[in-house]
Amino acid sequence: MTALRDTHTSTITALRTALSGPDPDALRRQVRDVVTGFNDTHRLTDSPADRAALGRALLPQVLARLPLPGRELASSPRWLAALYRETAVHLPTVMPLLSGQLPLVQQAIRTLGGPDHDSYLEALDTGALGVLLVTETAGTNGNNCRTVADYDPATDRLLLTTPDVAAEKFGGNVADHGPQIVAVSARLRIGGRDEGLFLFLLTLRTAAGLADGVRVTPLGPKAGSGMHHARISFDHCPLPREAMLGGDWARLTPDGELLCDVPVPDRFRRSVAVLDDGRLHLSLAASAAAGAALVGLGNWAPQRRPGTTRMSDRPCVQQQLVTALAAVYATSALSQRLLDMRADGHPDWSGLWPMIAKPITVDTATRTLTTVRYRTGIHGTLLTNLIASWLLNADCSVTAEGDNEILTITGGYRLTHRGAPLTLPGTPTGLPPYITTLTDREHALREAVRTGEYRGAGPVLGGDGAAMALAVTTGQRLAATALLIAADTTGDDHARDLLTTLAAAYAHRCLYEDAAWYTSRGHQSADQVTTIEDTLVDLHQQLLDHLPPLLAAFDVGEITGAPIFADDYLAAIADGAADDHTARYGDPDDCPWP
Repeated sequence: MTALRDTHTSTITALRTALSGPDPDALRRQVRDVVTGFNDTHRLTDSPADRAALGRALLPQVLARLPLPGRELASSPRWLAALYRETAVHLPTVMPLLSGQLPLVQQAIRTLGGPDHDSYLEALDTGALGVLLVTETAGTNGNNCRTVADYDPATDRLLLTTPDVAAEKFGGNVADHGPQIVAVSARLRIGGRDEGLFLFLLTLRTAAGLADGVRVTPLGPKAGSGMHHARISFDHCPLPREAMLGGDWARLTPDGELLCDVPVPDRFRRSVAVLDDGRLHLSLAASAAAGAALVGLGNWAPQRRPGTTRMSDRPCVQQQLVTALAAVYATSALSQRLLDMRADGHPDWSGLWPMIAKPITVDTATRTLTTVRYRTGIHGTLLTNLIASWLLNADCSVTAEGDNEILTITGGYRLTHRGAPLTLPGTPTGLPPYITTLTDREHALREAVRTGEYRGAGPVLGGDGAAMALAVTTGQRLAATALLIAADTTGDDHARDLLTTLAAAYAHRCLYEDAAWYTSRGHQSADQVTTIEDTLVDLHQQLLDHLPPLLAAFDVGEITGAPIFADDYLAAIADGAADDHTARYGDPDDCPWP
């Protein structure tokens, strides 16, 4: 990638800061040195179970080589961000396992547990796999959860029970063998009285096998990331009273009394607040993979010449590339701003931020990766080029830590009840007209949801559609604004111009895609739509003229053995980089298989 390599210019550094923040301690480089020391290349003979076993074997090895133990990583947002970004690009078999291990189970224990739970943290730090079991077969993720935990005063224990198949935990990554610590959502019942939903800790599996009263049924082969999912049911599975995770707001006393001032409907939200961090870091991972894919396409397209015209000179390819580039920059900048808020303990931080950001960011990444996969043809299907693995992970992230559509609908309704629109810290004054126009749509959609006049949102069938439109438009405004904040705070004039251009290109594309809504409601005329078209063409050309620094800022690093990232992809293929027997970081027989 000679043309795209980091040249250490101030412009590239400034652009990189917008995408992934300043890195004074070089966290990403430290993590990258660890991650790229492993090989997760698949072979054609690998089954889904083989891939899951490989990821399961690699995860504790990766964590063991990092300078922080898992329990500290889980509560260190910037370290965790570096780990997600680097594994997303360089070790995609491991990335999907991180959420259960770190921001979900480890962080749930740290924030909701106490000294009684230190042994679970120790097990997770020494090789046990952490998994959060919330989703049920019937799809109940919230207060409709039907798994129950009955308190038995005779034994001072909790009995975890699955009443029927609809209540089985579905899709948990626990079909593989080895030590497993799970946090299970269940409805606490005391004397038959429903006390709401909490998380309960359980050592699901040890070297001796499954815990008493647990049944694990592996699901069939699945598309996507290497995780060996299963159905999990409980038949009076005994848990100590201390297994309930209630933080400093809920405690089950030895005489069976629940001490909790939080209203019953709100207990589940408090219990699963750790999902907020999981959503944020999945956004960071998806953006990193999408950016890397654009780098691959930007490196390969100028070399690809099936006829007399290079692929990089084809106008359709150019337009797809710069359109995706602006969207990935915008959503990456938004995720980085949220990471800063979370890491700095900003007072405005809440779970609503990642609820809005995760869907728009992961959806952008999925579309971008699909575009790159299509443009690279059969090369994009080869696992050695990583595009397919990145796309499968992004596709699974659409569902992980909350289905994107459900998050978008819920986020839209919450925005309606919020006193003021979400505003990023550092938002400049005097925002450009394209932000004002997005804001106008946002206000109109909020009013449509609030009043029940849903057709004000366009051709939607009800409130959910209007709420989705509100959440998406809010995310678009925030993403474009995040680039303007980066432009406003950078000291590099060239980077400021490029970031401003990216913001304008992204926002104008959003306005153009909803042109029918804006025009039918008098927010823009037909002439203004034409102006948007002309502006987009001009902005895209400006981005094309500065592709090398824009792509270099993604800081992908070396990707060994992937022809589309090679300086000479034909020579790389001739040397066997695309062959089944060649791995990205060595021979497949050297993989650390369990």
